[in-house]
Amino acid sequence: MRLGGLALLEYAAVVGEWINEQMTLARRTIAICSPAYFASPWGTQEWTSALADNTLTPLRVADCTPPKVLGTIAYRDLHGIDEATARRRLFEAVGVDLVEVATFTRTESVDLLHRHMADLTGAEADRLAEAVGDLPLAVEQAGALHVGLGALPGGGSGRAGPGGAGAGAG
Repeated sequence: MRLGGLALLEYAAVVGEWINEQMTLARRTIAICSPAYFASPWGTQEWTSALADNTLTPLRVADCTPPKVLGTIAYRDLHGIDEATARRRLFEAVGVDLVEVATFTRTESVDLLHRHMADLTGAEADRLAEAVGDLPLAVEQAGALHVGLGALPGGGSGRAGPGGAGAGAG
């Protein structure tokens, strides 16, 4: 059988060689554990090589039973959970340190926005705080940006209060 000018076996050899090169360069191999991955000869080549090199990080993303040899190492289960939990587990699995960021209360957000723009209405400040999720840095940057622009998205003033850079109408 021919595939794009290469015999299927030649194609498989080229792909296999490429996978070997990538495995040599990788610090870690993430196995996306699913029935399709375990049925694939390329997936098997990847995870068995990484298992031998102690660089395998298995992540279960579908209902499946990993091969018995993988029972010797723990996997992170991402199947059937909400996106935020899955993201946190993924970052933990690959060694990314997460920083928890607290949000402002809506009152804190509105107060900070009013420090930038004293004549901002309560409704405008509330809308802006909601748009940035009450995240402290985002509220600060949004306030500073709107002082510079002199307008809020979708209308509203944006004129700066005392000491601000005010770029309001004028």
